[in-house]
Amino acid sequence: MIVRDILKYCEKQLSDHQKDSATIEAHVVVGHVLKKSRSDLLRDQDVELSEYQQSEIFRVIHERISGNPLSYITGHRDFYGLSFTVNRNVLIPRQETELLIETVMRWICIEHLRLNIVDVGTGSGCLAVALAVNVEKADITAIDISKEALSVAAQNCRYHSVNNRVQLRQGSLLSGFVGIADVIVANLPYIKKNEINHLQQEIMYEPIQALDGGLDGLHFQRELLHQSRSKLSSFGILAMEISPEQGSALEDLAKEIFPLREVRLLRDLNGHERVLCIK
Repeated sequence: MIVRDILKYCEKQLSDHQKDSATIEAHVVVGHVLKKSRSDLLRDQDVELSEYQQSEIFRVIHERISGNPLSYITGHRDFYGLSFTVNRNVLIPRQETELLIETVMRWICIEHLRLNIVDVGTGSGCLAVALAVNVEKADITAIDISKEALSVAAQNCRYHSVNNRVQLRQGSLLSGFVGIADVIVANLPYIKKNEINHLQQEIMYEPIQALDGGLDGLHFQRELLHQSRSKLSSFGILAMEISPEQGSALEDLAKEIFPLREVRLLRDLNGHERVLCIK
């Protein structure tokens, strides 16, 4: 079988199983196995594949149509223009989470200080690393309760050469942080416990610990807001990703805990309330 034919085969398999962007995913899968870029595949359309290469592509396609997320298959995910290692110990970074970075970056444009930033529930480290890469005058503490997740975050810190400015800490919420933070960012579990088993098949491959937000989905957000009251500097900012349906409840709670601060809900590109911002 040549490259052209196996690309067509993969695209049909993905399309038949209702995978979005079947053509793109077919190129990603084949390129991943053959270690070739998209342009390489287009150039090598008539190259004959070995039996081993074919069997590996068939195996990976079977994984994908069975529901395994593409990012776990390839082992990486792009986020805020950077490439991150991911595996099943961490949540896959989403595009909507980039709004957290954008929110902090807009605030930093006004401030001209060396900042103390805390990333709560760092997972892959995508928020901590993206901030470290884009904010030179910042010392960052990245906290996660999972030792396995912190191992992935450490890989990403080293890859992007920010391991000297990002300190990884194991702990629950702000328990791993001592001091006062100028910036607190967080993407915490916010799915209601009774909804976990009804999630899309692909999401079920991700760590339950990074999804389960307790009975009402607000367990960790509620606790972080209370902890932040004594940890956030007087001029600082807190930006937290939320589920759109939780916006009103969290906005009311934030105003109760931070009565003298501005509390806003920011919308993502789809118009959904996605970030709770306190400053």
